[in-house]
Amino acid sequence: MKTTFSVSEIFLILWNTLIFNVRVFGFKGCFKPKVLIGPYAKFGHLHKGAVDVQTDKIAMIGVGVGSFMKGRKDTTFINISQDAVLRIKGKVRFCRGCKINLSPGSILEVGNNFRANAGCVFSVVSSLVIAEDVHIGWESELFDDDGHDLKAKDEGRVMNEARAIVIGSNVWVASRSAILKGVEIAHDVVIPYGSVIVKSCKDSNVIFGGMPNRVLKEGLSVNFNDINKRGL
Repeated sequence: MKTTFSVSEIFLILWNTLIFNVRVFGFKGCFKPKVLIGPYAKFGHLHKGAVDVQTDKIAMIGVGVGSFMKGRKDTTFINISQDAVLRIKGKVRFCRGCKINLSPGSILEVGNNFRANAGCVFSVVSSLVIAEDVHIGWESELFDDDGHDLKAKDEGRVMNEARAIVIGSNVWVASRSAILKGVEIAHDVVIPYGSVIVKSCKDSNVIFGGMPNRVLKEGLSVNFNDINKRGL
């Protein structure tokens, strides 16, 4: 959906973009911004080197309103802790209301032609790697850990450590889905609406979901031109 901006929103975009780029790229970020930040954005921890842009395209975070204008006034939140990195490898767009939370030493890597619709959550403690041509539907959540440590009664060791998530190319995760820790998704896969994915999908050209997770349909061709016509 085409996004229009008020005068005040244009000012906020310019201000947020300036602040973000200076904090992660240094003073040179003033003159050639690598990341465009939307009008309703809040920043947690940021540090110099927090974003590694490996393309000449400007990434957009919190700019577009998303499908059905779901993110129109939603606040985007970006927290990149010490030694954590957001690596951008092409044309990348996170719509408004997305939450990006990277714990110390973690990495979130996104490939070319990546789009996260409004209100998505990316919480990374270890690693989340997303290949090119991946679209994430609105209000979906990706967590590579359980959010809280569970410890063994006798030993005190953590029993539920974070495990990396890997998503292959040409994948569509439909809206209000959750991709949880340790999951690997092959290329050319569709995750249906409202799925909770806890198992890896090694097959390509399939719809993968259900409970328990399994291949629901084979022989699928993922065509983002068709998907985008529906505004999803």
